[in-house]
Amino acid sequence: MKTISFITLLLVTTFVYTQDTLKHNLSNTISGSYVSNTNTISVSWTGNNNLTYKGFGLYNTTSYSEAWTLRIKSLKEISHKTNLTYKKTFLLYMFTQSFTRKIEYDNSAGIGYVHWWKYLSLSYGVLAENTQYTTHTTQVGRHSVRMKTMNKWGTLEYYYQPNIKDYKDYLVTGTTKINLLQGKKYSLTLNDNLNFRSISTTKVIHSTQLGITITL
Repeated sequence: MKTISFITLLLVTTFVYTQDTLKHNLSNTISGSYVSNTNTISVSWTGNNNLTYKGFGLYNTTSYSEAWTLRIKSLKEISHKTNLTYKKTFLLYMFTQSFTRKIEYDNSAGIGYVHWWKYLSLSYGVLAENTQYTTHTTQVGRHSVRMKTMNKWGTLEYYYQPNIKDYKDYLVTGTTKINLLQGKKYSLTLNDNLNFRSISTTKVIHSTQLGITITL
């Protein structure tokens, strides 16, 4: 029996614009799949979009996926992150919604400091997190440690966010983006997204997308 009939509908668009010190970068991936033995259709979108001007920066990262089985919505996962930076300080906002983990919404906001090297940056912040489950609500404070490395071949960005009062409660979220066939108008992009929550019954949510990049 065929388990997966197709994995297709893959598109990544990338646009970079520079004028004086104003820069913005738009990178978005759309993918879809169909599983024949369960009649499940799924759609995923990953976006990395940013705007920088002098010492200021606005960075948005979004991961969205939704699936239907026999016309019934069976999966919905949204993860969104916004960074507002000025030089080495930043404000961070994160939003999560998870059908699998029964999270109606999770809002986190905080402040932090980042240091850059040539291809590597490390940051530390503190977050206030408010999570609304289907049965209860929690409020916790979290540390937020981020490692990010990037070059012409891609980007690797991971967060480790333990509960300030209970280190057994922690989150690990990460995005890996690999660019193939550099220097071409059309190239390949591999996106890998990981979301780990230690206290959840569903600890790991993981997705991988392969797409075509069009550079304008």
